[in-house]
Amino acid sequence: MLYTDIMIKSHPLGDGTMELDTLTSLINKAFKVYGKELDPNYWNTILGYNPTVYLAVNQNDLSVPLGGAITYKEDNYEYMCKLFVDPHHQGNGVARKIIHAVHIDKVKMAWRTQIEENPAKEQVIHSYEKLTHKLGGIVKNKGEYNIYLVNISEGNMEGIMDKISKKPSTLISR
Repeated sequence: MLYTDIMIKSHPLGDGTMELDTLTSLINKAFKVYGKELDPNYWNTILGYNPTVYLAVNQNDLSVPLGGAITYKEDNYEYMCKLFVDPHHQGNGVARKIIHAVHIDKVKMAWRTQIEENPAKEQVIHSYEKLTHKLGGIVKNKGEYNIYLVNISEGNMEGIMDKISKKPSTLISR
């Protein structure tokens, strides 16, 4: 599949477009390689934020999600609390296309990845760092996280990084 064949669709979470069980399954499949799965309380935690779901699909088969993101408004920026790609489609630019779509839609955005010694994850983190810099953003380390900030003013960075680094983990070990 070519990067140009990937289309991103977005909709409010809970609008009936996709069931939470289906999203949970997609997220768990993506994080299984890291020995992680979605915390069972995840949906209860974020539903009050009126999140948006971004889904990547192949233009030639709209019924099969390749990956996605869950985002919500946090102060004056969009927080991408979950980014996931089906393992069969990783390395094909799916996450990059999703991040671009969120950036175009929301402009100011932030997300985090946990710092850990995992060769597979190191490659992913490196690609996120490159993309963040390409979008004019910055990557900072805060505690156990890399925090990605795009179009966030320098005066707001520390407060946002503190807030993001203190959010509870939404993944648990399998």
